[in-house]
Amino acid sequence: MIAFDVFLIAGAVVLLCLAHWRAGVLAILVMGFALDPMRKLVPGEPLFFSVLVFVVVAATMIGMRVRGVRLSLKPILTWNPTLRVPLLLFVLLVVFQSLAAFLRTGSAPIAVIGLVAYLAPIPGVLIGYSYARSTADVKRVVMWYVVGVAIMTTGIYLSRSGYEWKVLKAVGVGLVAFTPTGERLTLASGFFRTPEIAAWHVAMATCFVIMLFLSRRRIAAYILPTIVGMLYFVVALLLTGRRKGLVEVAVFVLAYLTLIAFFRRRSIRTAVVLAAATVASIGIVLVTEIGATLDLSGYYERGTNIGATEAERYQRMSVGALKYVIQRNGWLGAGAGTGSQGAQYFGGGSRLVGMASEGGLGKVLAELGVPGLVLLFWLGIAISLRLWKVARSASRGGQRRVHYAYGMGAFLFANAVMFAVAHQVFGDPLVLYVIGLALGVAFAVPDMREGSRPQVPKEQPLHATIHAGPPR
Repeated sequence: MIAFDVFLIAGAVVLLCLAHWRAGVLAILVMGFALDPMRKLVPGEPLFFSVLVFVVVAATMIGMRVRGVRLSLKPILTWNPTLRVPLLLFVLLVVFQSLAAFLRTGSAPIAVIGLVAYLAPIPGVLIGYSYARSTADVKRVVMWYVVGVAIMTTGIYLSRSGYEWKVLKAVGVGLVAFTPTGERLTLASGFFRTPEIAAWHVAMATCFVIMLFLSRRRIAAYILPTIVGMLYFVVALLLTGRRKGLVEVAVFVLAYLTLIAFFRRRSIRTAVVLAAATVASIGIVLVTEIGATLDLSGYYERGTNIGATEAERYQRMSVGALKYVIQRNGWLGAGAGTGSQGAQYFGGGSRLVGMASEGGLGKVLAELGVPGLVLLFWLGIAISLRLWKVARSASRGGQRRVHYAYGMGAFLFANAVMFAVAHQVFGDPLVLYVIGLALGVAFAVPDMREGSRPQVPKEQPLHATIHAGPPR
Protein backbone atom coordinates (compact mmCIF):
# COMPACT_ATOMS: atom_id res chain seq x y z
CA MET A 1 0.00 0.00 0.00
CA ILE A 2 1.22 3.51 -0.81
CA ALA A 3 0.30 6.83 0.77
CA PHE A 4 -1.79 7.83 -2.29
CA ASP A 5 -4.16 4.91 -1.66
CA VAL A 6 -4.67 6.01 1.93
CA PHE A 7 -5.43 9.59 0.93
CA LEU A 8 -7.88 8.30 -1.67
CA ILE A 9 -9.72 6.31 0.99
CA ALA A 10 -9.61 9.24 3.40
CA GLY A 11 -11.04 11.50 0.69
CA ALA A 12 -14.00 9.17 0.16
CA VAL A 13 -14.67 9.08 3.92
CA VAL A 14 -14.48 12.88 4.08
CA LEU A 15 -17.11 13.18 1.33
CA LEU A 16 -19.35 10.78 3.25
CA CYS A 17 -18.98 12.86 6.40
CA LEU A 18 -19.79 16.07 4.53
CA ALA A 19 -22.92 14.58 2.99
CA HIS A 20 -24.23 12.58 5.98
CA TRP A 21 -22.79 13.77 9.27
CA ARG A 22 -24.60 11.15 11.37
CA ALA A 23 -22.94 8.43 9.30
CA GLY A 24 -19.73 10.39 9.70
CA VAL A 25 -19.84 9.92 13.48
CA LEU A 26 -19.49 6.18 12.89
CA ALA A 27 -17.11 6.61 9.94
CA ILE A 28 -14.65 8.39 12.25
CA LEU A 29 -14.38 5.22 14.32
CA VAL A 30 -13.94 3.02 11.25
CA MET A 31 -11.31 5.31 9.76
CA GLY A 32 -9.53 5.68 13.08
CA PHE A 33 -9.17 1.92 13.40
CA ALA A 34 -8.21 1.41 9.75
CA LEU A 35 -5.40 3.98 9.87
CA ASP A 36 -3.32 1.87 12.27
CA PRO A 37 -2.80 -1.14 9.93
CA MET A 38 -2.59 1.21 6.93
CA ARG A 39 0.28 3.07 8.55
CA LYS A 40 2.18 -0.18 9.03
CA LEU A 41 1.92 -0.99 5.32
CA VAL A 42 3.23 2.36 4.08
CA PRO A 43 7.04 2.61 3.81
CA GLY A 44 8.47 4.64 6.66
CA GLU A 45 5.29 4.33 8.76
CA PRO A 46 4.61 8.10 8.49
CA LEU A 47 3.50 9.80 11.70
CA PHE A 48 0.93 12.07 10.05
CA PHE A 49 -1.34 9.10 9.29
CA SER A 50 -2.69 9.19 12.82
CA VAL A 51 -3.56 12.88 12.42
CA LEU A 52 -5.93 12.06 9.52
CA VAL A 53 -8.54 11.24 12.20
CA PHE A 54 -8.83 14.97 12.85
CA VAL A 55 -9.49 15.59 9.15
CA VAL A 56 -12.46 13.22 9.26
CA VAL A 57 -13.68 14.82 12.50
CA ALA A 58 -13.45 18.28 10.89
CA ALA A 59 -15.39 17.05 7.83
CA THR A 60 -18.12 15.69 10.09
CA MET A 61 -18.41 19.01 11.91
CA ILE A 62 -18.62 20.88 8.60
CA GLY A 63 -21.36 18.47 7.53
CA MET A 64 -23.19 19.25 10.77
CA ARG A 65 -23.04 22.98 10.11
CA VAL A 66 -24.27 22.52 6.54
CA ARG A 67 -27.27 20.62 7.92
CA GLY A 68 -27.99 23.41 10.38
CA VAL A 69 -26.74 21.62 13.51
CA ARG A 70 -25.52 24.12 16.06
CA LEU A 71 -21.92 23.52 17.12
CA SER A 72 -21.71 25.25 20.47
CA LEU A 73 -20.97 24.41 24.06
CA LYS A 74 -23.61 26.93 25.15
CA PRO A 75 -26.41 24.34 25.72
CA ILE A 76 -24.05 22.27 27.87
CA LEU A 77 -22.80 25.27 29.82
CA THR A 78 -26.38 26.52 30.32
CA TRP A 79 -27.23 23.33 32.17
CA ASN A 80 -23.91 23.39 33.98
CA PRO A 81 -22.89 27.02 34.69
CA THR A 82 -20.19 25.91 37.16
CA LEU A 83 -18.28 24.48 34.19
CA ARG A 84 -18.14 27.77 32.26
CA VAL A 85 -15.40 29.62 34.19
CA PRO A 86 -12.86 26.77 34.64
CA LEU A 87 -13.32 25.64 31.02
CA LEU A 88 -12.78 29.14 29.63
CA LEU A 89 -9.74 29.77 31.84
CA PHE A 90 -8.26 26.38 30.98
CA VAL A 91 -8.65 26.93 27.21
CA LEU A 92 -7.06 30.39 27.48
CA LEU A 93 -4.16 28.98 29.49
CA VAL A 94 -3.57 26.19 26.96
CA VAL A 95 -3.47 28.71 24.10
CA PHE A 96 -1.07 30.95 26.03
CA GLN A 97 1.18 28.02 26.99
CA SER A 98 1.22 26.75 23.39
CA LEU A 99 2.60 30.13 22.32
CA ALA A 100 5.11 29.93 25.18
CA ALA A 101 6.21 26.49 23.98
CA PHE A 102 6.76 27.84 20.47
CA LEU A 103 8.82 30.74 21.78
CA ARG A 104 10.89 28.45 23.96
CA THR A 105 11.56 25.65 21.47
CA GLY A 106 11.05 27.39 18.12
CA SER A 107 9.02 24.34 17.05
CA ALA A 108 5.55 24.95 15.60
CA PRO A 109 4.70 21.20 15.71
CA ILE A 110 5.23 21.15 19.49
CA ALA A 111 2.87 24.11 19.90
CA VAL A 112 0.24 22.38 17.74
CA ILE A 113 0.68 19.15 19.71
CA GLY A 114 0.03 21.15 22.88
CA LEU A 115 -3.24 22.52 21.52
CA VAL A 116 -4.35 19.10 20.30
CA ALA A 117 -3.41 17.23 23.47
CA TYR A 118 -5.67 19.38 25.65
CA LEU A 119 -8.41 20.64 23.33
CA ALA A 120 -8.95 17.69 20.93
CA PRO A 121 -11.74 16.12 23.05
CA ILE A 122 -13.93 19.23 22.59
CA PRO A 123 -15.01 18.36 19.00
CA GLY A 124 -15.93 14.87 20.25
CA VAL A 125 -18.04 16.45 22.99
CA LEU A 126 -19.92 18.60 20.45
CA ILE A 127 -20.47 15.67 18.09
CA GLY A 128 -21.55 13.26 20.85
CA TYR A 129 -23.96 15.78 22.37
CA SER A 130 -25.66 16.44 19.02
CA TYR A 131 -25.67 12.80 17.89
CA ALA A 132 -27.16 11.16 21.01
CA ARG A 133 -30.83 12.09 20.61
CA SER A 134 -32.06 8.71 21.85
CA THR A 135 -30.77 5.59 23.58
CA ALA A 136 -30.89 3.87 20.20
CA ASP A 137 -28.27 6.33 18.95
CA VAL A 138 -26.01 5.55 21.91
CA LYS A 139 -26.40 1.82 21.41
CA ARG A 140 -25.54 2.18 17.72
CA VAL A 141 -22.30 4.10 18.23
CA VAL A 142 -21.20 1.87 21.13
CA MET A 143 -21.90 -1.28 19.10
CA TRP A 144 -19.89 0.08 16.18
CA TYR A 145 -17.01 0.79 18.53
CA VAL A 146 -17.14 -2.65 20.17
CA VAL A 147 -17.36 -4.46 16.82
CA GLY A 148 -14.50 -2.36 15.45
CA VAL A 149 -12.30 -3.22 18.44
CA ALA A 150 -13.29 -6.90 18.14
CA ILE A 151 -12.14 -6.98 14.51
CA MET A 152 -8.88 -5.23 15.36
CA THR A 153 -8.36 -7.62 18.29
CA THR A 154 -8.29 -10.64 15.97
CA GLY A 155 -4.80 -9.49 15.06
CA ILE A 156 -3.64 -10.09 18.63
CA TYR A 157 -4.72 -13.72 18.42
CA LEU A 158 -3.24 -14.11 14.93
CA SER A 159 0.06 -12.73 16.20
CA ARG A 160 -0.02 -15.10 19.15
CA SER A 161 -0.73 -18.00 16.78
CA GLY A 162 2.59 -17.41 15.03
CA TYR A 163 1.71 -15.24 12.04
CA GLU A 164 4.52 -12.84 11.16
CA TRP A 165 2.65 -10.43 8.93
CA LYS A 166 3.94 -6.86 8.85
CA VAL A 167 0.46 -5.60 9.64
CA LEU A 168 0.60 -7.42 12.99
CA LYS A 169 3.86 -5.88 14.17
CA ALA A 170 4.05 -2.74 16.31
CA VAL A 171 4.95 0.59 14.74
CA GLY A 172 8.57 1.41 15.47
CA VAL A 173 10.42 -0.80 17.92
CA GLY A 174 8.26 -3.52 19.45
CA LEU A 175 7.77 -3.74 23.21
CA VAL A 176 8.82 -6.55 25.51
CA ALA A 177 8.16 -7.09 29.21
CA PHE A 178 9.18 -9.49 31.92
CA THR A 179 7.24 -11.52 34.45
CA PRO A 180 8.15 -11.41 38.17
CA THR A 181 10.11 -14.63 37.59
CA GLY A 182 12.13 -13.12 34.75
CA GLU A 183 10.36 -14.69 31.79
CA ARG A 184 10.59 -12.51 28.66
CA LEU A 185 7.25 -11.69 27.05
CA THR A 186 6.64 -10.23 23.60
CA LEU A 187 3.75 -7.80 23.83
CA ALA A 188 1.16 -8.15 21.08
CA SER A 189 -0.39 -5.18 19.31
CA GLY A 190 -2.34 -7.01 16.60
CA PHE A 191 -3.75 -4.65 14.00
CA PHE A 192 -3.41 -1.76 16.44
CA ARG A 193 -0.43 0.58 16.22
CA THR A 194 1.20 -0.38 19.53
CA PRO A 195 0.43 -2.65 22.51
CA GLU A 196 -0.40 0.48 24.56
CA ILE A 197 -3.07 1.59 22.07
CA ALA A 198 -4.37 -1.97 21.77
CA ALA A 199 -4.69 -2.34 25.54
CA TRP A 200 -6.65 0.91 25.88
CA HIS A 201 -9.19 0.06 23.19
CA VAL A 202 -9.59 -3.54 24.33
CA ALA A 203 -10.11 -2.40 27.93
CA MET A 204 -12.70 0.18 26.85
CA ALA A 205 -14.51 -2.38 24.70
CA THR A 206 -14.69 -4.66 27.75
CA CYS A 207 -16.25 -1.83 29.74
CA PHE A 208 -18.81 -1.13 27.03
CA VAL A 209 -19.76 -4.82 26.83
CA ILE A 210 -20.61 -4.66 30.54
CA MET A 211 -22.65 -1.50 30.00
CA LEU A 212 -24.57 -2.97 27.06
CA PHE A 213 -25.35 -6.10 29.07
CA LEU A 214 -26.68 -4.23 32.09
CA SER A 215 -28.79 -1.94 29.89
CA ARG A 216 -30.82 -4.91 28.64
CA ARG A 217 -34.30 -5.42 29.99
CA ARG A 218 -33.98 -9.22 29.78
CA ILE A 219 -30.44 -9.94 30.86
CA ALA A 220 -30.77 -13.71 31.35
CA ALA A 221 -30.62 -14.38 27.60
CA TYR A 222 -27.44 -12.33 27.23
CA ILE A 223 -25.34 -13.72 30.09
CA LEU A 224 -23.52 -16.34 27.99
CA PRO A 225 -22.70 -14.12 24.95
CA THR A 226 -21.61 -11.35 27.32
CA ILE A 227 -19.20 -13.62 29.17
CA VAL A 228 -17.84 -14.95 25.87
CA GLY A 229 -17.31 -11.40 24.63
CA MET A 230 -15.58 -10.36 27.83
CA LEU A 231 -13.32 -13.40 27.76
CA TYR A 232 -12.38 -12.58 24.17
CA PHE A 233 -11.30 -9.08 25.18
CA VAL A 234 -9.76 -9.86 28.59
CA VAL A 235 -7.52 -12.63 27.23
CA ALA A 236 -6.39 -10.27 24.44
CA LEU A 237 -5.75 -7.63 27.10
CA LEU A 238 -3.46 -10.04 28.95
CA LEU A 239 -1.56 -10.69 25.71
CA THR A 240 -0.85 -6.97 25.27
CA GLY A 241 1.00 -7.14 28.58
CA ARG A 242 -0.23 -3.69 29.63
CA ARG A 243 -1.45 -4.02 33.20
CA LYS A 244 -2.90 -0.53 33.13
CA GLY A 245 -5.68 -1.90 30.94
CA LEU A 246 -6.66 -4.40 33.61
CA VAL A 247 -6.61 -1.66 36.24
CA GLU A 248 -8.79 0.49 33.98
CA VAL A 249 -11.43 -2.24 33.71
CA ALA A 250 -11.33 -2.79 37.48
CA VAL A 251 -11.78 0.94 38.16
CA PHE A 252 -14.66 1.08 35.67
CA VAL A 253 -16.44 -1.84 37.36
CA LEU A 254 -15.87 -0.32 40.82
CA ALA A 255 -17.25 3.06 39.72
CA TYR A 256 -20.19 1.40 37.96
CA LEU A 257 -21.07 -0.69 41.03
CA THR A 258 -20.81 2.41 43.22
CA LEU A 259 -23.35 4.24 41.06
CA ILE A 260 -25.68 1.24 41.03
CA ALA A 261 -25.39 0.78 44.78
CA PHE A 262 -26.11 4.45 45.44
CA PHE A 263 -28.92 5.05 42.96
CA ARG A 264 -30.33 1.61 42.01
CA ARG A 265 -29.85 -0.77 44.93
CA ARG A 266 -32.18 -3.38 43.48
CA SER A 267 -29.94 -3.81 40.40
CA ILE A 268 -26.67 -4.50 42.18
CA ARG A 269 -27.33 -8.24 42.36
CA THR A 270 -27.17 -8.50 38.56
CA ALA A 271 -23.85 -6.70 38.41
CA VAL A 272 -22.30 -8.86 41.13
CA VAL A 273 -23.46 -12.07 39.40
CA LEU A 274 -21.93 -10.90 36.13
CA ALA A 275 -18.60 -10.06 37.78
CA ALA A 276 -18.46 -13.43 39.59
CA ALA A 277 -19.31 -15.37 36.43
CA THR A 278 -16.67 -13.52 34.43
CA VAL A 279 -13.93 -14.11 36.98
CA ALA A 280 -14.85 -17.82 37.13
CA SER A 281 -14.80 -18.07 33.33
CA ILE A 282 -11.38 -16.45 33.07
CA GLY A 283 -10.09 -18.92 35.66
CA ILE A 284 -11.46 -21.82 33.63
CA VAL A 285 -9.70 -20.58 30.49
CA LEU A 286 -6.39 -20.27 32.30
CA VAL A 287 -6.40 -23.74 33.84
CA THR A 288 -7.85 -25.74 30.93
CA GLU A 289 -6.60 -26.65 27.47
CA ILE A 290 -7.71 -23.27 26.12
CA GLY A 291 -5.26 -21.50 28.37
CA ALA A 292 -2.56 -24.06 27.65
CA THR A 293 -3.04 -23.63 23.89
CA LEU A 294 -2.47 -19.88 24.10
CA ASP A 295 0.28 -20.31 26.74
CA LEU A 296 -1.12 -17.57 28.92
CA SER A 297 0.64 -18.46 32.15
CA GLY A 298 3.38 -15.84 31.80
CA TYR A 299 0.96 -13.11 30.73
CA TYR A 300 -1.44 -14.06 33.50
CA GLU A 301 1.40 -13.95 36.04
CA ARG A 302 2.38 -10.48 34.86
CA GLY A 303 -1.22 -9.26 34.62
CA THR A 304 -2.17 -10.34 38.13
CA ASN A 305 1.03 -9.02 39.71
CA ILE A 306 -0.59 -5.69 40.58
CA GLY A 307 0.08 -5.43 44.26
CA ALA A 308 1.98 -3.19 46.61
CA THR A 309 4.82 -2.61 44.13
CA GLU A 310 2.42 -1.38 41.44
CA ALA A 311 0.54 0.79 43.91
CA GLU A 312 3.86 2.33 44.95
CA ARG A 313 4.74 2.90 41.29
CA TYR A 314 1.43 4.64 40.60
CA GLN A 315 1.97 6.89 43.61
CA ARG A 316 5.50 7.67 42.46
CA MET A 317 4.38 8.52 38.91
CA SER A 318 1.51 10.76 40.04
CA VAL A 319 1.66 12.79 43.26
CA GLY A 320 5.15 11.63 44.17
CA ALA A 321 6.67 13.12 41.01
CA LEU A 322 5.28 16.63 41.33
CA LYS A 323 8.11 18.24 43.27
CA TYR A 324 10.71 16.90 40.81
CA VAL A 325 8.67 18.25 37.88
CA ILE A 326 8.60 21.73 39.44
CA GLN A 327 12.35 21.60 40.08
CA ARG A 328 12.94 20.78 36.39
CA ASN A 329 10.37 23.05 34.70
CA GLY A 330 9.54 25.79 37.20
CA TRP A 331 6.21 26.87 38.68
CA LEU A 332 4.89 28.15 35.35
CA GLY A 333 5.84 25.11 33.26
CA ALA A 334 7.72 24.68 30.00
CA GLY A 335 4.79 25.24 27.62
CA ALA A 336 1.94 23.12 26.27
CA GLY A 337 3.14 20.23 24.12
CA THR A 338 6.73 20.08 25.34
CA GLY A 339 6.14 16.81 27.20
CA SER A 340 3.21 15.42 25.23
CA GLN A 341 3.20 12.22 23.22
CA GLY A 342 4.74 12.93 19.81
CA ALA A 343 6.82 15.89 20.98
CA GLN A 344 9.88 13.63 21.20
CA TYR A 345 10.09 13.72 17.38
CA PHE A 346 10.51 17.52 17.42
CA GLY A 347 12.95 18.07 20.28
CA GLY A 348 10.49 17.75 23.17
CA GLY A 349 9.52 14.86 25.39
CA SER A 350 11.31 13.58 28.47
CA ARG A 351 14.65 14.98 27.30
CA LEU A 352 13.20 18.45 27.68
CA VAL A 353 10.82 18.19 30.65
CA GLY A 354 12.35 15.22 32.52
CA MET A 355 11.39 11.62 33.17
CA ALA A 356 9.28 12.56 36.21
CA SER A 357 6.56 13.88 33.87
CA GLU A 358 5.55 10.40 32.65
CA GLY A 359 2.35 10.55 34.69
CA GLY A 360 -0.53 12.70 33.50
CA LEU A 361 -0.41 14.99 36.54
CA GLY A 362 3.32 15.43 36.10
CA LYS A 363 2.87 16.14 32.40
CA VAL A 364 0.27 18.86 33.04
CA LEU A 365 2.47 20.39 35.73
CA ALA A 366 5.52 20.27 33.47
CA GLU A 367 3.71 21.94 30.56
CA LEU A 368 1.10 24.24 32.15
CA GLY A 369 2.69 24.79 35.54
CA VAL A 370 0.92 25.03 38.88
CA PRO A 371 -1.87 27.25 37.44
CA GLY A 372 -2.63 24.57 34.86
CA LEU A 373 -2.78 21.80 37.43
CA VAL A 374 -5.11 23.86 39.65
CA LEU A 375 -7.39 24.62 36.71
CA LEU A 376 -7.38 20.95 35.69
CA PHE A 377 -8.58 19.91 39.14
CA TRP A 378 -11.21 22.67 39.11
CA LEU A 379 -12.41 21.57 35.68
CA GLY A 380 -12.43 17.91 36.73
CA ILE A 381 -14.52 18.67 39.82
CA ALA A 382 -17.01 20.70 37.75
CA ILE A 383 -17.37 17.88 35.21
CA SER A 384 -17.71 15.28 37.99
CA LEU A 385 -20.49 17.25 39.67
CA ARG A 386 -22.35 17.48 36.37
CA LEU A 387 -21.97 13.75 35.69
CA TRP A 388 -23.22 12.99 39.20
CA LYS A 389 -26.32 15.10 38.53
CA VAL A 390 -26.79 13.31 35.21
CA ALA A 391 -26.64 9.92 36.97
CA ARG A 392 -29.10 11.07 39.62
CA SER A 393 -31.61 12.42 37.10
CA ALA A 394 -31.25 9.36 34.86
CA SER A 395 -32.03 7.06 37.80
CA ARG A 396 -35.65 8.11 37.46
CA GLY A 397 -35.70 7.26 33.75
CA GLY A 398 -35.75 4.12 31.61
CA GLN A 399 -33.43 1.13 31.88
CA ARG A 400 -31.17 1.99 28.97
CA ARG A 401 -30.87 5.67 29.81
CA VAL A 402 -29.89 4.82 33.37
CA HIS A 403 -27.09 2.46 32.44
CA TYR A 404 -25.77 4.64 29.64
CA ALA A 405 -25.44 7.46 32.19
CA TYR A 406 -23.68 5.15 34.68
CA GLY A 407 -21.52 3.53 32.01
CA MET A 408 -20.28 6.76 30.46
CA GLY A 409 -19.63 8.24 33.89
CA ALA A 410 -17.64 5.18 34.99
CA PHE A 411 -15.78 5.17 31.66
CA LEU A 412 -14.68 8.78 32.13
CA PHE A 413 -13.72 8.24 35.77
CA ALA A 414 -11.56 5.22 34.87
CA ASN A 415 -9.75 7.24 32.21
CA ALA A 416 -9.20 10.13 34.60
CA VAL A 417 -7.59 7.76 37.11
CA MET A 418 -5.33 6.22 34.46
CA PHE A 419 -4.37 9.60 32.99
CA ALA A 420 -3.05 10.63 36.39
CA VAL A 421 -0.36 7.93 36.25
CA ALA A 422 0.34 7.53 32.51
CA HIS A 423 -0.44 10.06 29.78
CA GLN A 424 1.12 8.47 26.67
CA VAL A 425 -1.98 6.78 25.26
CA PHE A 426 -3.98 9.98 25.77
CA GLY A 427 -2.04 11.64 22.97
CA ASP A 428 -3.66 9.38 20.36
CA PRO A 429 -6.24 11.23 18.19
CA LEU A 430 -8.79 8.40 18.18
CA VAL A 431 -8.51 7.95 21.95
CA LEU A 432 -9.13 11.67 22.48
CA TYR A 433 -12.11 11.56 20.11
CA VAL A 434 -13.68 8.57 21.90
CA ILE A 435 -13.24 10.24 25.30
CA GLY A 436 -14.84 13.45 24.01
CA LEU A 437 -17.65 11.47 22.37
CA ALA A 438 -18.37 9.67 25.66
CA LEU A 439 -18.48 12.98 27.55
CA GLY A 440 -20.83 14.50 24.97
CA VAL A 441 -23.13 11.48 25.18
CA ALA A 442 -23.13 11.70 28.99
CA PHE A 443 -24.11 15.38 28.87
CA ALA A 444 -26.94 14.50 26.44
CA VAL A 445 -28.54 11.88 28.71
CA PRO A 446 -31.02 14.23 30.49
CA ASP A 447 -32.66 15.17 27.15
CA MET A 448 -32.32 11.72 25.59
CA ARG A 449 -35.32 9.66 24.46
CA GLU A 450 -35.69 6.10 25.71
CA GLY A 451 -35.64 3.93 22.60
CA SER A 452 -35.92 5.35 19.09
CA ARG A 453 -39.50 6.66 19.14
CA PRO A 454 -40.38 10.23 20.16
CA GLN A 455 -41.72 10.58 23.66
CA VAL A 456 -45.32 11.73 24.14
CA PRO A 457 -45.78 14.39 26.84
CA LYS A 458 -47.44 13.11 30.00
CA GLU A 459 -50.19 15.69 29.82
CA GLN A 460 -51.09 14.53 26.28
CA PRO A 461 -51.75 10.75 26.29
CA LEU A 462 -51.14 8.79 23.11
CA HIS A 463 -54.81 7.77 22.59
CA ALA A 464 -55.95 11.37 22.98
CA THR A 465 -53.51 12.45 20.29
CA ILE A 466 -54.75 9.80 17.87
CA HIS A 467 -58.49 10.21 18.34
CA ALA A 468 -58.72 13.95 18.85
CA GLY A 469 -60.61 15.61 16.04
CA PRO A 470 -60.58 19.18 14.77
CA PRO A 471 -61.89 21.86 17.14
CA ARG A 472 -65.62 22.40 16.99
